[in-house]
Amino acid sequence: MFNQQLHAQVLQNNGGFITAEPGAFITVNGSVENESNGIINVDGSWASAAELYVTENITNNGLIEADGNIRLLGNWFNNNNFSTNSGTVFLEGANQLIGGTSESHFFNLIIY
Repeated sequence: MFNQQLHAQVLQNNGGFITAEPGAFITVNGSVENESNGIINVDGSWASAAELYVTENITNNGLIEADGNIRLLGNWFNNNNFSTNSGTVFLEGANQLIGGTSESHFFNLIIY
């Protein structure tokens, strides 16, 4: 297994399937926009969980599957489907908002 890293200012998924395999680390120095037919998978099913680190907001209008880790400094907006069986969402910013038109059911939610 190897450690793969990706850095971006904005991650906008207009309908693709984005998967972060175990050991991957994705840094978004900005926001994540997952559109209605987009799928983002942050895998944590093996020994080393993948991690998505976002310095601004996550807006989910598609599907986010997160059995790995999501570290978020901005706000969380879930407008469609968020799925997790073993993942952890870390809210690490000041005065963060959890919102959107759909409920978010977190397996682990850690607020700093």
